[in-house]
Amino acid sequence: MTKLFYITLSFFIISLLSLTDSLAQTQKGRFMLGTSMGKFNFGKNYTELSLDVKAGYFIIDNLAIGLTPSYAYTSADYPNGDKQKNNAVGIGPFVRYYFGEGKLKPLLNASFLYYNSSVKAFYASIPVPEFPGDAYEFQFKNKYKLIQAGGGIAYFVNDNISLEGIVNYGRYLDYESFGYEKDGELSISLGVQFFVGK
Repeated sequence: MTKLFYITLSFFIISLLSLTDSLAQTQKGRFMLGTSMGKFNFGKNYTELSLDVKAGYFIIDNLAIGLTPSYAYTSADYPNGDKQKNNAVGIGPFVRYYFGEGKLKPLLNASFLYYNSSVKAFYASIPVPEFPGDAYEFQFKNKYKLIQAGGGIAYFVNDNISLEGIVNYGRYLDYESFGYEKDGELSISLGVQFFVGK
Protein backbone atom coordinates (compact mmCIF):
# COMPACT_ATOMS: atom_id res chain seq x y z
CA MET A 1 0.00 0.00 0.00
CA THR A 2 2.85 2.36 0.88
CA LYS A 3 4.57 1.63 -2.45
CA LEU A 4 1.37 2.36 -4.34
CA PHE A 5 1.00 5.65 -2.46
CA TYR A 6 4.50 6.83 -3.37
CA ILE A 7 4.11 5.77 -7.00
CA THR A 8 0.81 7.65 -7.23
CA LEU A 9 2.30 10.72 -5.53
CA SER A 10 5.31 10.70 -7.86
CA PHE A 11 3.08 10.43 -10.91
CA PHE A 12 0.93 13.32 -9.61
CA ILE A 13 3.97 15.57 -9.05
CA ILE A 14 5.39 14.80 -12.51
CA SER A 15 2.00 15.55 -14.06
CA LEU A 16 1.84 18.92 -12.30
CA LEU A 17 5.36 19.77 -13.44
CA SER A 18 4.51 18.89 -17.02
CA LEU A 19 1.58 21.30 -16.97
CA THR A 20 3.69 24.20 -15.79
CA ASP A 21 4.04 26.95 -18.39
CA SER A 22 7.56 26.70 -19.82
CA LEU A 23 7.35 28.36 -23.23
CA ALA A 24 10.15 30.75 -22.21
CA GLN A 25 12.64 27.89 -22.53
CA THR A 26 12.16 27.62 -26.30
CA GLN A 27 10.93 31.06 -27.24
CA LYS A 28 12.09 33.08 -30.23
CA GLY A 29 15.48 34.71 -29.76
CA ARG A 30 17.00 32.14 -27.40
CA PHE A 31 20.08 30.03 -28.07
CA MET A 32 20.59 26.33 -27.39
CA LEU A 33 23.89 24.51 -26.89
CA GLY A 34 24.27 20.91 -25.86
CA THR A 35 25.55 17.43 -26.52
CA SER A 36 24.22 13.90 -26.94
CA MET A 37 25.61 10.39 -27.20
CA GLY A 38 24.14 7.65 -29.33
CA LYS A 39 24.66 4.28 -31.04
CA PHE A 40 25.49 2.61 -27.74
CA ASN A 41 26.83 -0.72 -28.92
CA PHE A 42 29.45 -2.23 -26.62
CA GLY A 43 30.00 -5.90 -27.32
CA LYS A 44 32.84 -8.26 -26.54
CA ASN A 45 34.42 -7.74 -29.96
CA TYR A 46 32.56 -4.71 -31.27
CA THR A 47 32.21 -1.09 -30.16
CA GLU A 48 30.17 1.70 -31.73
CA LEU A 49 29.27 5.14 -30.39
CA SER A 50 28.70 8.70 -31.54
CA LEU A 51 28.96 12.12 -29.92
CA ASP A 52 27.06 15.12 -31.29
CA VAL A 53 27.12 18.78 -30.29
CA LYS A 54 24.27 21.11 -31.16
CA ALA A 55 24.44 24.91 -31.40
CA GLY A 56 21.16 26.49 -32.46
CA TYR A 57 18.97 29.58 -32.46
CA PHE A 58 15.18 29.80 -32.12
CA ILE A 59 13.93 31.67 -35.18
CA ILE A 60 10.35 31.41 -33.88
CA ASP A 61 8.85 29.97 -30.70
CA ASN A 62 9.76 26.26 -30.40
CA LEU A 63 11.63 26.10 -33.76
CA ALA A 64 15.44 26.08 -33.71
CA ILE A 65 17.98 25.80 -36.52
CA GLY A 66 21.74 25.44 -36.19
CA LEU A 67 24.87 23.36 -36.73
CA THR A 68 25.84 19.92 -35.42
CA PRO A 69 29.53 18.96 -35.15
CA SER A 70 29.72 15.17 -34.79
CA TYR A 71 32.17 12.37 -34.00
CA ALA A 72 31.57 8.68 -34.70
CA TYR A 73 33.73 5.70 -33.73
CA THR A 74 33.52 2.00 -34.54
CA SER A 75 35.91 -0.82 -33.68
CA ALA A 76 35.70 -4.53 -34.45
CA ASP A 77 37.95 -7.43 -33.40
CA TYR A 78 37.27 -10.73 -35.11
CA PRO A 79 38.06 -14.24 -33.78
CA ASN A 80 40.55 -14.87 -36.62
CA GLY A 81 42.67 -11.87 -35.54
CA ASP A 82 41.33 -9.36 -38.07
CA LYS A 83 40.66 -5.83 -36.77
CA GLN A 84 38.95 -2.70 -38.08
CA LYS A 85 38.67 0.83 -36.70
CA ASN A 86 36.82 3.81 -38.09
CA ASN A 87 37.08 7.40 -36.79
CA ALA A 88 34.79 9.95 -38.45
CA VAL A 89 34.34 13.68 -37.90
CA GLY A 90 31.39 15.51 -39.41
CA ILE A 91 29.35 18.69 -39.41
CA GLY A 92 26.05 19.83 -40.86
CA PRO A 93 22.81 21.74 -40.32
CA PHE A 94 19.93 20.65 -38.11
CA VAL A 95 16.37 21.75 -37.45
CA ARG A 96 14.36 20.99 -34.31
CA TYR A 97 10.79 21.65 -33.21
CA TYR A 98 9.39 21.38 -29.66
CA PHE A 99 5.71 20.79 -28.94
CA GLY A 100 3.74 22.14 -25.98
CA GLU A 101 4.46 24.52 -23.16
CA GLY A 102 5.16 22.16 -20.26
CA LYS A 103 8.30 20.78 -18.69
CA LEU A 104 7.86 17.61 -20.74
CA LYS A 105 8.03 18.50 -24.42
CA PRO A 106 7.86 16.09 -27.36
CA LEU A 107 10.23 17.09 -30.16
CA LEU A 108 11.09 16.38 -33.78
CA ASN A 109 14.65 16.63 -35.04
CA ALA A 110 16.34 16.37 -38.45
CA SER A 111 19.92 16.83 -39.63
CA PHE A 112 22.16 16.45 -42.69
CA LEU A 113 25.79 15.67 -41.83
CA TYR A 114 28.96 15.54 -43.93
CA TYR A 115 31.63 13.16 -42.59
CA ASN A 116 35.34 12.66 -43.21
CA SER A 117 36.42 9.25 -41.95
CA SER A 118 39.72 7.49 -41.44
CA VAL A 119 39.53 3.70 -41.67
CA LYS A 120 42.22 1.27 -40.52
CA ALA A 121 42.08 -2.49 -40.99
CA PHE A 122 44.48 -5.25 -40.00
CA TYR A 123 44.05 -8.67 -41.55
CA ALA A 124 45.91 -11.41 -39.70
CA SER A 125 45.91 -13.68 -42.71
CA ILE A 126 44.69 -13.07 -46.24
CA PRO A 127 44.70 -15.94 -48.77
CA VAL A 128 46.95 -14.31 -51.36
CA PRO A 129 48.81 -16.95 -53.42
CA GLU A 130 51.98 -14.82 -53.74
CA PHE A 131 52.26 -14.22 -49.99
CA PRO A 132 50.66 -17.12 -48.08
CA GLY A 133 50.14 -16.55 -44.36
CA ASP A 134 51.23 -12.90 -44.40
CA ALA A 135 49.41 -10.17 -42.45
CA TYR A 136 48.24 -6.99 -44.14
CA GLU A 137 47.38 -3.54 -42.81
CA PHE A 138 45.27 -1.12 -44.83
CA GLN A 139 44.29 2.49 -44.28
CA PHE A 140 42.24 4.89 -46.31
CA LYS A 141 40.09 8.00 -45.96
CA ASN A 142 36.48 8.24 -46.99
CA LYS A 143 33.76 10.86 -47.23
CA TYR A 144 30.09 10.16 -46.74
CA LYS A 145 26.82 11.84 -45.77
CA LEU A 146 24.18 10.98 -43.18
CA ILE A 147 20.56 12.13 -43.26
CA GLN A 148 18.81 11.73 -39.89
CA ALA A 149 15.25 12.28 -38.73
CA GLY A 150 13.64 11.34 -35.47
CA GLY A 151 11.59 12.24 -32.47
CA GLY A 152 11.74 12.07 -28.73
CA ILE A 153 11.02 13.90 -25.54
CA ALA A 154 12.79 16.57 -23.51
CA TYR A 155 12.39 17.15 -19.79
CA PHE A 156 13.16 20.74 -18.77
CA VAL A 157 14.80 20.80 -15.35
CA ASN A 158 14.45 24.60 -15.42
CA ASP A 159 14.41 27.41 -17.98
CA ASN A 160 18.04 26.74 -18.93
CA ILE A 161 18.57 22.96 -18.88
CA SER A 162 16.81 20.00 -20.49
CA LEU A 163 17.44 16.25 -20.55
CA GLU A 164 16.41 14.40 -23.70
CA GLY A 165 15.98 11.01 -25.27
CA ILE A 166 15.58 10.66 -29.05
CA VAL A 167 15.04 7.80 -31.50
CA ASN A 168 16.56 8.53 -34.92
CA TYR A 169 16.48 6.87 -38.30
CA GLY A 170 19.61 7.55 -40.33
CA ARG A 171 20.20 7.05 -44.03
CA TYR A 172 23.82 6.83 -45.24
CA LEU A 173 24.97 8.15 -48.61
CA ASP A 174 28.29 7.12 -50.21
CA TYR A 175 29.35 5.09 -47.14
CA GLU A 176 31.87 2.34 -47.83
CA SER A 177 34.42 0.58 -45.64
CA PHE A 178 36.49 -2.10 -47.38
CA GLY A 179 33.58 -3.12 -49.56
CA TYR A 180 31.02 -2.88 -46.75
CA GLU A 181 28.20 -0.44 -47.45
CA LYS A 182 25.73 1.02 -44.96
CA ASP A 183 22.19 1.93 -45.92
CA GLY A 184 19.99 2.88 -42.97
CA GLU A 185 19.78 2.25 -39.24
CA LEU A 186 17.82 3.10 -36.12
CA SER A 187 19.65 4.60 -33.14
CA ILE A 188 18.89 5.99 -29.71
CA SER A 189 20.60 9.07 -28.27
CA LEU A 190 20.61 10.60 -24.79
CA GLY A 191 21.66 14.18 -24.19
CA VAL A 192 21.54 17.44 -22.31
CA GLN A 193 20.81 20.89 -23.77
CA PHE A 194 21.45 24.36 -22.32
CA PHE A 195 19.31 27.38 -23.21
CA VAL A 196 20.40 31.00 -22.87
CA GLY A 197 19.18 34.38 -23.97
CA LYS A 198 16.13 36.50 -23.32
